[in-house]
Amino acid sequence: MTNRGELSISFDYDGDVTIDDSERILERISGLHGRVLAARMEAGPERCLALRSFAHSLERSFHGFEPDFFQQNLNRITDDVISQFKGSLELWPMLVEICYLRKHRVGLPRQRVCNQGPGSAVAAKPMVINQ
Repeated sequence: MTNRGELSISFDYDGDVTIDDSERILERISGLHGRVLAARMEAGPERCLALRSFAHSLERSFHGFEPDFFQQNLNRITDDVISQFKGSLELWPMLVEICYLRKHRVGLPRQRVCNQGPGSAVAAKPMVINQ
């Protein structure tokens, strides 16, 4: 973090992932992959299938443990996330200002939300508390 204001925060991290960073991550994940494969040898049939599936998922998620490809994708993902995070931080002071001005003009609407459980097809009508 490089700056923290009353309504803002800024930082200088740009999301770059070095080849050393990705190699360290791959080293740890490769170790986990090896432990999963070793545990598969001692497990029962159902557990063996679950461990084999997990090992396969690890291999696919980490791009076959190939360092260059993994580093390229990790760099792309972190760059996307950091840019979204910075964009949100830039938007935040404007949202606070809009709410502040609206509150002093006419007040902010308040509404009680009546959420239904997951999968509910009928949405409840919200009850207005104070407008």
